[in-house]
Amino acid sequence: MTGKNANIYFSEKTYDRLRQVAGPKISRFVNEAVEEKLQKKQQEQKEELRQKLIAGYQANVKNKELQKELEIYDEAIADGLIGIPMTTKDVENVRLVEVFVKNTPETGLDYPSKLQLNYPRTIDKELRLIEKLGIADKEVMEKAVEA
Repeated sequence: MTGKNANIYFSEKTYDRLRQVAGPKISRFVNEAVEEKLQKKQQEQKEELRQKLIAGYQANVKNKELQKELEIYDEAIADGLIGIPMTTKDVENVRLVEVFVKNTPETGLDYPSKLQLNYPRTIDKELRLIEKLGIADKEVMEKAVEA
C-alpha cells in the first residue's frame, strides 16, 4: 500500500480496541474505515444535492410567473431553434461546458472542434440555415446534455 503518513491520536481505550480488532494491520484497517466513511459522506452529499434539485424543480413548476415567461420564450423562438457555436481554437483544453467533436466525414468538420455550450444562440431557420454540413452522433449529443 502506498500513500502518505499521518499521525493520529487515539485514546488508550480506543487504541486497545483497535489493536484487538485490527491486529498488527492498524494502518490498513484505519485507511479502509476512513475510505468507507468518505464514500458514505460523498453519497450523502450527492443525495442532498438531488433533493435540492428536486425541490427547486418543483418550486419552478409551481411558479406561475416563471411559467408565463417560459411560454413567452417558447412563442418567441417558435420559428427558430437554439444553436450552439463551435470553435477549432484550443481544442486540447475542453472545459466542463464544452464537448470535443472529431473531424470525421459524418460530422462534416474539416478540423477537430469543440461545442461551446455556454454560448447558446437563437437562430432563425429561414435566414440562417442554408445547407446541412454534418451530423453529431449520439455520443456527442449525450456529452452535450451532460455539459
